[in-house]
Amino acid sequence: ASWAYLKKRIAELGLAVGDGSLYRSKVGCLRICEQGPVAVVYPDGTWYRGATPEVLERILQEHIIGGKPVEEFIFARNPLTL
Repeated sequence: ASWAYLKKRIAELGLAVGDGSLYRSKVGCLRICEQGPVAVVYPDGTWYRGATPEVLERILQEHIIGGKPVEEFIFARNPLTL
């Protein structure tokens, strides 16, 4: 349900194409299944637990669009470095 919701909302919000578009990848367990579904926002490397459709909406609105991570669902941070 979370994957389908995320795919739909990214398209509805116009975040699927153009500059600043979002990319999503569906993977298996990531070895932390008990906290799943899991979502990771890069390049800042913010890892979210319990990524239900409701939580994903908050991540999209507050973190992706608003620039403020949703602290209550973060369980790790591992930013990309070049």
